[in-house]
Amino acid sequence: RMRSMTGYGCGEAAHDGCRVTVELSSVNRRQGEIAVSLPRELEVLEARMRGVIAEQLARGRVTGRVTLHHAEERRAGRLRVNRALAAAYAREFAALSAELGLTGGVSLDLVLRAPGVLEGEEEGEDAESFWPAVESATAAALRQLVQMREQEGAHLGRDLAERLLGLRGSAAAIRERAPGVAEHYRAQLQERLVAAGVALTEEDR
Repeated sequence: RMRSMTGYGCGEAAHDGCRVTVELSSVNRRQGEIAVSLPRELEVLEARMRGVIAEQLARGRVTGRVTLHHAEERRAGRLRVNRALAAAYAREFAALSAELGLTGGVSLDLVLRAPGVLEGEEEGEDAESFWPAVESATAAALRQLVQMREQEGAHLGRDLAERLLGLRGSAAAIRERAPGVAEHYRAQLQERLVAAGVALTEEDR
């Protein structure tokens, strides 16, 4: 059975203390189909990334995934505390604790876990600045994928050549045996008729 031509490529690039990883995989299809998945903060770059891929790959189903790895110090720098909301939670928690007659007070950990107290800065605004890194990582992944597809194509070519050689050999054997096939079956039929007690005339023979 013939296998389907596939490919895989991976590329990386750095930007602003982060690492961008692009993984691309493809399977052979007549039509071109591209599906890419990006992190929420980079979703605005999807159309451009699809365009870069389409320029290189006109056929096949291509699946892409972009992963953004934040440096820990950068991630920490993006967090801020909503102090007003934290104070409101602390007051409400203390009031509830007094009403229920609980002891131990309100811990900082409890307040920080409350919804909305820890906020991340909006990350979508600098998505455009990530495009050069995404483009570079995509280009690297494409180079690797195309190279792999070319290797797969060469393997498929050799496979087809071997199959064609086998078919030519079979065709030659059939041509060589064809003239005697009819006579062979005629002789077999005559033997069966004789064995069945049917008298054959010279014309039948």
